Amino acid sequence: RCSATVLRLANDLGTSPDELERGDVLKSIQCYMNETRASEEKARAYMQQMISDTWNEMNYEKISNDSSILPRGFLEAA
Repeated sequence: RCSATVLRLANDLGTSPDELERGDVLKSIQCYMNETRASEEKARAYMQQMISDTWNEMNYEKISNDSSILPRGFLEAA
């Protein structure tokens, strides 16, 4: 789930204006702007923070899982 969220939000950040010009559906940035009345700049910053938070959650879940073949110390350092 986390990896899909990161990829979806990153894709929206990279292609959102172009897709809207072609008439595609609203993306996460525009949905956030509509819901909160935020500027595009603030919405993009929020999406970037969501990506960072989700990435951190994904890393924590990986470190918490003892099934990795990598040494725990290496995982914690990474």
